[in-house]
Parts: sequence; C-alpha cells; structure tokens
Amino acid sequence: MARSVPQAPAAAGEISDLSRLIRRVCLLRELGRTGEAEALETGELAAARAVAGSPAPAEFDQLYAAERRRATEAALLAELIGPEVARHLSATGPSGRPAPNHTANRPAAAPAAGPPAGPPAIPDLLDAMLAQDRAAARRRPAPGMNPATA
Repeated sequence: MARSVPQAPAAAGEISDLSRLIRRVCLLRELGRTGEAEALETGELAAARAVAGSPAPAEFDQLYAAERRRATEAALLAELIGPEVARHLSATGPSGRPAPNHTANRPAAAPAAGPPAGPPAIPDLLDAMLAQDRAAARRRPAPGMNPATA
C-alpha cells in the first residue's frame, strides 16, 4: 500500500509569487488578452506551482478565486474612474496646472439648490478637494517672487 507524503506548507514568499502570477493571468484575461494569459499560466505559473512546497490544490483554487475577484474589481474601478481621470488630465497641462483658458471655457456653475438629499458622492468629494487645492495655489506667490512686493 502506497502512503501519500504530506506536502510541506508553502513558504510565504512562494505564496506571494504565486498570487502575483495568478493576478497577472486574471488581469490579462480581464483585458481580453487570453493568449498571453494562457502562455503565462502554462509557462511561468506552472513552473512556480511545480516548486516544492507549492500549496495544495484547494489552497491554490482559493488563491485563484481571490485574485480573479481582485482583477475584476480593479477593472471595474478603472472603468468607473478612468473617464474622470482622463477629463482631469485633459483639463490640466503636463505640470498639473490648469491649461491655458481652462477656467474661461467653463460655464458658470449653477447655484446650489440646497443641501444634497444624501451623503456626497465620491466625484463630488474629489471635485471639492481639487477646488480647494486650486484656491490654495492661487493664493501662493509664484516661485521666486517676494510676497511683500507682489
């Protein structure tokens, strides 16, 4: 009768490496790059998994499920905030300062109708933070200028 030899628990570094590779595979799949995902899975991931001390199949499946969720959530987050980031970057120059005529091209903000019905949304909070930063930047003297003579 053959006895099964228990697998040694995987070291934390090996688990971290496996998680990183699985995350890359899942992200490539999420981006529609299945060929690259399969190549990584059958190549580098398979080799890393074959290393002594790799996790048991059930633990590997749990790692895979967790990384698949992370990749899906990352793709959803990018989909949600990507347009806002692009809009912000197009409204500012490479230095992060407003592009020329940036404020002149914006329509005047409509007066507030009253307090919002619920808690503020994340884009509203980000807009408020950016407005505060812009106001503070306008109050600061330009580099090399003496505030007393400005």
